[in-house]
Amino acid sequence: MAKGELDNITRVIPLEDLIDRESKRFKDRGMQYKVFDIEEELLSDPLLLKTPVVRNEKLVTVGYQPDVWKEWIKNN
Repeated sequence: MAKGELDNITRVIPLEDLIDRESKRFKDRGMQYKVFDIEEELLSDPLLLKTPVVRNEKLVTVGYQPDVWKEWIKNN
């Protein structure tokens, strides 16, 4: 993910909510024991990003949110 796109997403979703602390990658890197810059890590290692990231114009969801997506479709 490019920095500009990450900046746009973090206008809606807090940066803290984008990192997948339950992912294998997070655990394999021992990040639960480290202090780190979330933005820097997400930009350098996309496997740390919680997915899917779904955008609808200025709206964004992170993770599996089918009820929200249905509302988006219904309201369009």
